[in-house]
Amino acid sequence: MILDKNRVVTDINATALAMGGWQQEHIIGELFTGFELTDSPTACLAESWWMKVDRFGQWQEELSGVNCVGSSRCIALELGLIETDDRSVTHYVVMAQDITDKRAAEDELEKLAYYDSLTGLPNRAFFQENLRRDVIRVQKQEKSLAILYMNLDRFKFVNDYLGHNGGDNLLRQVSTRLLSVLNDTDIVSRQSSDEFAIAIIEPDNKLAVEQTAQRIIEIVSAPYDVGSDSVSVGTSVGICMVPEHGDTLAKAMQAARAALAVAKHAGKGCFRYANVDSWDDFGSKTKIEADLRSAISDG
Repeated sequence: MILDKNRVVTDINATALAMGGWQQEHIIGELFTGFELTDSPTACLAESWWMKVDRFGQWQEELSGVNCVGSSRCIALELGLIETDDRSVTHYVVMAQDITDKRAAEDELEKLAYYDSLTGLPNRAFFQENLRRDVIRVQKQEKSLAILYMNLDRFKFVNDYLGHNGGDNLLRQVSTRLLSVLNDTDIVSRQSSDEFAIAIIEPDNKLAVEQTAQRIIEIVSAPYDVGSDSVSVGTSVGICMVPEHGDTLAKAMQAARAALAVAKHAGKGCFRYANVDSWDDFGSKTKIEADLRSAISDG
């Protein structure tokens, strides 16, 4: 696209017309202010673009939104200028590339890398990458966060009974229920088969965390309709407060898993906080049980 020194469109090719959703007779002779994509801050940025072009000789921007004919586009825009020998501007050149498909492909790759394909929830990689920053931040700001770790009781039995499609359906329903009891700032992640981790960012107090854990137990334990079957699973929740029970993400996740093990050992359908004494007690008992199993196996 070619503009005169006053930024009026003097020439435009078919590709640029398609990107903007324009008719040539409607754009030639008009002041160019951008592609005017809905949801894009084109109007407020337009003057700053030209100032940068005049100063540096060129400028690049990326726009995304809906054009005037309702088509969602993502456009890489480069602005340049043509000067005389005395540096007087005679024309501006607008080069635009439609990168909608490229951005869509990148978004899809990111989704595959950071989201669980079955439930649509963030996956382990997303959870760890985001929580690692939050763990550092809340300690610097002398605040806290809670990590809740849970898995489903009787899931293997129900999955075998329903078949894999039924088990997948159940996991999707569990995910929807978990999202329904959490705030927008919280993160729920599917860690593996029937294991989920939840981060409550800057909870008001421990009581609020306990209330959330109890709601999770109640809502997950309610019956599910899967095809023509009504089935039930349960859950237990391990809670780690950061930095009280762990000052790094690795320590916090280990503490939350240990707390879950203690909750299950206590009878399931309950929550337990991370506690070093209970870890040691639970660890000693499980080691004794493992040694007994090994001795029996060896005859």
